[in-house]
Amino acid sequence: RVSAVSSILGLVFIIGGMVFMSFGDKPEYVRRDLGDILLDQPDPIGKERVVVLDTSGIIEFKEDMGRVLKRFPDKVFVPKEIMKEIKNDYKLNKLFEGKVQVVKAGNYKNWGKIAKEYLEQTPKHQKYLAITEMLDNKKGFTRNFFSAYKNDIINIKQKLESQKDKKRHVFNEENLRWFLNKDYKVSNGDIDALGTALYEAGKDKKVVDLLAEDVHLRDAITSIKKKYTRVGKNLNYIHCRNYEKRVA
Repeated sequence: RVSAVSSILGLVFIIGGMVFMSFGDKPEYVRRDLGDILLDQPDPIGKERVVVLDTSGIIEFKEDMGRVLKRFPDKVFVPKEIMKEIKNDYKLNKLFEGKVQVVKAGNYKNWGKIAKEYLEQTPKHQKYLAITEMLDNKKGFTRNFFSAYKNDIINIKQKLESQKDKKRHVFNEENLRWFLNKDYKVSNGDIDALGTALYEAGKDKKVVDLLAEDVHLRDAITSIKKKYTRVGKNLNYIHCRNYEKRVA
């Protein structure tokens, strides 16, 4: 049979969206000032502010982590799963040693289940499920289906072609699945970071700032703030980047 990826490539041309098409000028990002978004913000009256770190937030502000720890002594929480993801960074691990509260999986009680539920409802994870199901051939592949996910497929192809690992440089079914699992699927780190943040936000007189640059976390927290207001009002998604149009 013709592979799903071959079908995708064929339909790119049929629909009129060539794989090598230009999307026009993409917005560039500017890293936001950590003082403006976190360090210089006053604590809410009568409430304690704590910070939960996601891997993406740590990577974006790696050189500023010392300032975060100084501003929030004993109030920085890092899930154990996140610590595993940065285990090869000796400098960071040395900096965090004894200065962050490492949260073990399950310490946030039932909040992990709630975190997983909201994260798996996010658009990006739903795209992971839909495209993976198509690859598994569990349902018919249609032109309308491809039209709905065309931009994602093309974006993934471009991301794969920019990989340094030559094995991942080729757009094929194996690499498409690899990228979907790596980038589109909700990770254990996402669940632990949000579960920890929800657990802390559920306590009286606490406000939680989750520092990240992660679409899953952003969209899940947006939903929580609308649907679960008792906890959502004490939970903030602090993102790292501002996107700006490229100046010619």
